[in-house]
Amino acid sequence: WVLDCPHAHFVFTLPGSLRPLFDQNRETMARVLMRAAVDTIVELVGSRLGALPGILTVLHTRGARLTLHPHVHCMVTAGA
Repeated sequence: WVLDCPHAHFVFTLPGSLRPLFDQNRETMARVLMRAAVDTIVELVGSRLGALPGILTVLHTRGARLTLHPHVHCMVTAGA
């Protein structure tokens, strides 16, 4: 799927040291990881542009080798 506007793709990855915690508390940690990604983007864009961008997020919990690798892909509009 491609956004029909200028956009950027960001990926936020959970540090390896926190993966055991993610494995024990998947729902809570997924929520925290996604919230942290969105809050970071909103803070950066808001402080630089004074605007709220459109953000589409997707949580992936596995890497290419199907090992635990929690990360969030974010499609962020170039405008607000």
